[in-house]
Amino acid sequence: MPQKNLQNRATAVLAGNVLGGSSAVNMMMTIRGTTGDYNRWGSFFGGNSSWSWEGMLPYFRKALTFVPPNDDVAKSANIIYDKSYWGAESGVKTSFPAFQYPGTAAQFESWKGMPGVEFPPDSGSGIPGVYWYPQFMDPVTATRSYAKTGHWENRKGRENYHVITEKRVNKILLDGKVATGVAFVSSGRTPGQAVQVKASKEVILSAGAVHSPQVMQLSGLGPKALLQAAGIETIVDLPGVGQNFQDHPMLTVRWNRKWTWRNHIHLLRCT
Repeated sequence: MPQKNLQNRATAVLAGNVLGGSSAVNMMMTIRGTTGDYNRWGSFFGGNSSWSWEGMLPYFRKALTFVPPNDDVAKSANIIYDKSYWGAESGVKTSFPAFQYPGTAAQFESWKGMPGVEFPPDSGSGIPGVYWYPQFMDPVTATRSYAKTGHWENRKGRENYHVITEKRVNKILLDGKVATGVAFVSSGRTPGQAVQVKASKEVILSAGAVHSPQVMQLSGLGPKALLQAAGIETIVDLPGVGQNFQDHPMLTVRWNRKWTWRNHIHLLRCT
């Protein structure tokens, strides 16, 4: 969609397509939202909603196993942490590298001279500010730890656990206003016949900020005017579905520099 503040330019929205979801593509950064974010979302469902920060924190703990940094690394970089915000039962691990560049610690210290800057006790506390955060990494093998390695590979032999790859859900099956299953097609260029899967208990939609509203709209759950324009029957008129999408801004600066032997020799002399 054209963006008014970008002189009506439109840019591509990138979304991962990999077993493990966002845990596989987020540059291994283990970062949570803030308490204010979750409490605001929870307020949409009432004061005692489990979608608030206090309601979500037990699941944050359950989802990850936190491995503290080595004592020498923590001391050299002044890394502080609080294990009470983390768990120790998940196969998905988050830890710190065995080396931190000294320049990073200097940047951290420089923030202490800025007025009004918070320094939370841990990156998982939900308090915005300056902090060290761990990464999705197995501290023993020094390889990425994410939903595929920490969850799926440990359970793929179970008879009641199935993961179907290279498929795309395009509709939620409904009985009135109750979700009863999903329909999916192949994710290749020739989708073919849709396959339906029925749920015996419940359907959980977790397709990210881009595809979750898309699947809902294709299923007749969304803004009535938009669905009518697309020729989709409105099952539930939900004006907010697919609206107010926000993403991280990213600026890239590039330049070309003419290189000559004279410049090269000058740099060598400076060194």
